[in-house]
Amino acid sequence: MALPPVGGQPAPAQPASPSCASLAGTTLADTTFTTAEDVPAGKFVTPTGATLNDVPAFCRLAATMKPTAESNIKVELWMPANWNGKFLGTGNGGAGGAIRYNDLAVGLRRGYAVANTDMGTGPDGVSTMVGKMEKVVDYGHRSTHLMTTLSKALLKQFYAAAPSRSYFMGCSTGGAQGVAEAIRYPQDYDGIVVGAMGHNRVPAHVAGLWAYAVTQQDMTTYFTQEKRKLWADKVMASCDALDGLTDGVIGRPDKCTVDPVVLQCTSGDGPDCLSAGQVGALRKIYAGPSHSVTGEKIYPGFLRGTELSFSTAVPSPTSISEGGNFPFQWIWGTNWNWRTFDFGTDVDVMRNALNFAVDHTSGDLSAFKGRGGKMILFQGLADPVAAPEESLNYLQTVEKTLPGQSNQFVKLFNVPGMGHCRGGVGPNYFGNWSGGPAVPFPQKATDPTEDLLAAMEQWVENGRVPNEIIATKYAGNQPTGAVERTMPLCAWPKVSKYKGTGDVDSAASFSCVDPD
Repeated sequence: MALPPVGGQPAPAQPASPSCASLAGTTLADTTFTTAEDVPAGKFVTPTGATLNDVPAFCRLAATMKPTAESNIKVELWMPANWNGKFLGTGNGGAGGAIRYNDLAVGLRRGYAVANTDMGTGPDGVSTMVGKMEKVVDYGHRSTHLMTTLSKALLKQFYAAAPSRSYFMGCSTGGAQGVAEAIRYPQDYDGIVVGAMGHNRVPAHVAGLWAYAVTQQDMTTYFTQEKRKLWADKVMASCDALDGLTDGVIGRPDKCTVDPVVLQCTSGDGPDCLSAGQVGALRKIYAGPSHSVTGEKIYPGFLRGTELSFSTAVPSPTSISEGGNFPFQWIWGTNWNWRTFDFGTDVDVMRNALNFAVDHTSGDLSAFKGRGGKMILFQGLADPVAAPEESLNYLQTVEKTLPGQSNQFVKLFNVPGMGHCRGGVGPNYFGNWSGGPAVPFPQKATDPTEDLLAAMEQWVENGRVPNEIIATKYAGNQPTGAVERTMPLCAWPKVSKYKGTGDVDSAASFSCVDPD
């Protein structure tokens, strides 16, 4: 049964559809179809060997697109037998390189025709990219746009009807894809949901390297698991109550300024204190990277509350930094070593080489707004990958570019205690499924008070402005676990505040208020 569109109206009558196999002969420029199959309802085993359960019947199309001699973009489009009349583009993560089948399944279960792309980077996201600027352009924005235009053309052919609405959802790299769509291709989507936005990619990766490097100089700056917990516990004890409630979640990390010097050893190092090198490293992480020549602040620092996510790698003379290497390797090769990186001249090299394709920082969303487009941003406040301040910076950039207009079509929801896209100590399930597990989310997919995409549909289609979303905390951070807590997420600049009475684990005991 197809899900009804938001608002309770019946799904549009579907014209008779051709068999999926009949689309295999379709000819489109720079496109080769590699799979066209009708998939029955039930279990579907993906090309990677994973099993997706409870999948409705659908037409599965896989294609390879080569808009340039360097390009090799993989796209999959899944079209349900019972279509809700809408299209959903989904984002990728990290360096891309693989189709996200879990995301396709989520969209399909909701009745969408849904698509995903590997972004053209290849299986490892690195080796085929070195020195290939056209492939970098594919990664930066072209693959997502071509996925979208290809999908819409095929939908019109398959269903004999264009989608009534088109939405996009992604987090991290997927968030960058969404922002790029709004800036560069504003006609592609009616609504875009963006999480932990990786839109400012070069600075974001420089910041990740900065936070890694300052703790990896030698053993005097390194944090063992015990030292990380020592400092994390101190931060929690100092800042938990800043939001008016002591509940194991730092609700206002923006107000948390505890200086690591409070735990500095009187001399040397010890199990119950921090060395001078560790104190210095922490201060640099919270400050964020600065250009070593100009002093320019390159990217915001990470907020307090991320300490348990610090690197566990033991310093090594030949070590290569943990995740996030790929933009560096695209320029300096797969044997690149972070210890050679200069936070001045090498930052300039990266910007000059990559900015044009992968950094999407313009606040001029006038064309997107003009076509009625809406955007929802969400950001974990305990995110150790995408600094929370960067999402707010982008919202404020939009406002500066379009004074008095940003609140009409962009909303930002900060999530206390949540990490990168999901997880963490606070309530962290609210329809933020992009890149997540294969199991269906327990929230009702049509409930705009609990689900991001449903909230976006209501905003676009019925004018219901999303000012509050209920987030849920499940036991073990698994949606199959028991509900432990619910809490409202508030559209910026409002913050969630305990009313002073009532169950602290119930969203009903909180309200969205102006920050103090």
